[in-house]
Amino acid sequence: MTDIYQKKQQLRNAMKIKLKCLLDQKTPTDETALIFYRRLMDIAKVVDAKTIMLYLNTQTEVPTLPFLPRLFWQKDCLSTFISKECSQTTVIRNIIIPYCVEQDIRLYQLQPPHWSPFDKKFIYNDLKQGRFGILEPDDSFLITKSLNSFWNAKFKDYSKLLDVVLVPGLAFDRNGHRLGRGAGFYDRFLKQLKPQTLLIGLAYDQQLLDEIPVEPHDFPLHLIITPTQTFCCPQYKILYL
Repeated sequence: MTDIYQKKQQLRNAMKIKLKCLLDQKTPTDETALIFYRRLMDIAKVVDAKTIMLYLNTQTEVPTLPFLPRLFWQKDCLSTFISKECSQTTVIRNIIIPYCVEQDIRLYQLQPPHWSPFDKKFIYNDLKQGRFGILEPDDSFLITKSLNSFWNAKFKDYSKLLDVVLVPGLAFDRNGHRLGRGAGFYDRFLKQLKPQTLLIGLAYDQQLLDEIPVEPHDFPLHLIITPTQTFCCPQYKILYL
């Protein structure tokens, strides 16, 4: 066990406590999520993206579920979002979500939700509650889609088609380094993507640190977005500036 690994474990423990205290004081709302959405829509590559992958958040991660329907139908954050009418408009983006199988991330193309007047919210027919309380594709949809090679959720290589990937984490630094939960799922996955894929970390301001311990397998991100700022990391400046 290396010194860097031990430092990362200590930082993970400290960040879990910090996040718990933060979220105990102020529970994220739909408006919290929309702040992040507006910042995302300030980025031209996100606005123009045809295929976006994003995580479905746990209680301690920056919320993505409240703005997920907007990614299907909205070109920008200026247009009025009318829940009852959006399903009648054309979907402008493919939305991909990750789910875990053993030690790997697999990808699934999410179906657009439908608006439920009774529940007064969007309903996703192809999602279920998975382990760790994370929403994931329902097994019945994976089986159905595996019969069609175009929709083969288990084997189709969506990774080469992704324009933007939104990544969760316990902590981030200004160099684009990310502290995950220690399983290495995202580090292994991000290395498979095309170089042009824009990698964005979503974080609360308290999760942005000056420096995070780094190991050789850690994969840096291009941008870090918090409620108050968007950081261009070195990798972004090399590729896009």
